[in-house]
Amino acid sequence: MEHNFEIIVQKYGGSSVAQPQKITEVAGFIKNKLKNNQRICVVVSAMGDTTNELLGLAKQVNPLPPKRELDMLLSCGERSSMALLAMALCHQGVKALSLTGSQSGIITDECHSGAELLAIRPYRVLEAFKSYEVVIIAGFQGVSRAHEITTLRRGGSDTTAVAMAAALKARICEIYSDVPGFMSIDPRIKAHAELISELDYDQACSFSLYGAKILAHDAARLAQNLGVELLLAQSTKSDTGTRIGEIPMKNPKNQLVRCITHLRGVIRLELLQHDLENLGDGFFLCGSWKNNNLIGYASNDIAQELPPLLNAQVRAGLALITIHVAHQQAILIVIKKLIDICKKNNFEMLDLITGSSQIFVIMSDEILNHAMSIVHDGLIKDR
Repeated sequence: MEHNFEIIVQKYGGSSVAQPQKITEVAGFIKNKLKNNQRICVVVSAMGDTTNELLGLAKQVNPLPPKRELDMLLSCGERSSMALLAMALCHQGVKALSLTGSQSGIITDECHSGAELLAIRPYRVLEAFKSYEVVIIAGFQGVSRAHEITTLRRGGSDTTAVAMAAALKARICEIYSDVPGFMSIDPRIKAHAELISELDYDQACSFSLYGAKILAHDAARLAQNLGVELLLAQSTKSDTGTRIGEIPMKNPKNQLVRCITHLRGVIRLELLQHDLENLGDGFFLCGSWKNNNLIGYASNDIAQELPPLLNAQVRAGLALITIHVAHQQAILIVIKKLIDICKKNNFEMLDLITGSSQIFVIMSDEILNHAMSIVHDGLIKDR
């Protein structure tokens, strides 16, 4: 379908639309961003903790709710956000229309509570742009070929936004949250974290995989595969943030480390080689061989979904700190600095593993926040 206007896709996370006042602020931000001969497709998450609250309600009436009915319930969260935002925009004089995932042409497979996107057919969105300046879409959901409502994996609203941006041939996909972009460390751990202004796709995928929660890993990988340029920014604040795309790697002079990320709830598994047949690709976050055994580290959430591994030795209560180095030549230098920092501050590293552009450090979850802050200052702030 031909059109003579520019399209931008924006996504707002649950914290950005958590209360009616915030929805009103987002509406004003969208209004101010809207330019002549331009249309904005907005993807929204559920308000605040709505998804968890709905899950809690489901468990109260059925400890093991049918996944089909769970999808019907959870999809209501995003529908509430989209309708309220459309109302707020209309009140501010902006022509806006809300559409569910199915109405927007988001086609998935038949897997409930974790569906995969198969196709985006945005015919109704493009048709709506003839009469409306803004079209708001419910994220995290779609419709199967059997005409059933489905929900995507956690972070599915990010994936929805990226896929819709590709389908609409949007100029850019802007993802707004409560932080300014990718930071040198989680700002909840270190208030004075540094903003990273540019990343290439590989770096963004790595940061997301190993704990930077500002962008879902599935969405980062999809953006890379589809060539969708991203801007990660703070909701209603400004256009500054982290730009992600086919950006030549540029590292400031003498920079050794770009970012430090973390994951809690990590477990250590020691497995015999033949036990690996029971595990899918991507199960381990990192690992190394010891004699004929694999010492691997995985998210406990993922491990709980697998059948028991009879011969596995398991240790829980761990955290993974990932140091994303600026270039491979920096790995040995950073390891030396890291060892010195840990000795000086009496931090016990339970394991240290190197990747292609990462250094993985296993520590007790109890000391994670303090250790992260000290390591950040020693490797990034004092560089």
